[in-house]
Amino acid sequence: MAVGLEGVCYLYHPRTGLVQPVAQAAGGDEGGYVTSVGFRRDGVRLAVGSSGGKVELVDAQETTAHISSLGGGGEGRASSLSWGGPHELAAGFAGGAVAIFDVRRRGGAACTLPAHRGEVCGLRFAPDGVAQLASGSNDHTVRVCDVRSPRAARLELTAHS
Repeated sequence: MAVGLEGVCYLYHPRTGLVQPVAQAAGGDEGGYVTSVGFRRDGVRLAVGSSGGKVELVDAQETTAHISSLGGGGEGRASSLSWGGPHELAAGFAGGAVAIFDVRRRGGAACTLPAHRGEVCGLRFAPDGVAQLASGSNDHTVRVCDVRSPRAARLELTAHS
């Protein structure tokens, strides 16, 4: 289990009771705090989002070592994370942007999806692969996008609150 407390992300191992810090939040004038966490499906990699809008990757299984920092993909905190395949990570931001990262690449996002008008509060890839990504926002919209063709949402629901 991963838990963000203030500026540090910790791994908790329920079988042993061991708690270990694995990532320091990047960011901002306040010093930064952890705003989102997300394990890759195999549990080996952990993504940690921060108030400064950065996403850090950590080896959560063997060494708990820092792997890399992904550039920001939007304004404000990295408020939600979702892994697609082993190399695709989506991050939603307070400014409404959704960025897709190829974690094998250094630098910024591989692509961005059409922005919401409010903070992205939820992301989820389709369970059968990477192509479809649903995003929910504080602007009361839910969008489903095909990340291979990110220009427009395939579906947008606006009638919920």
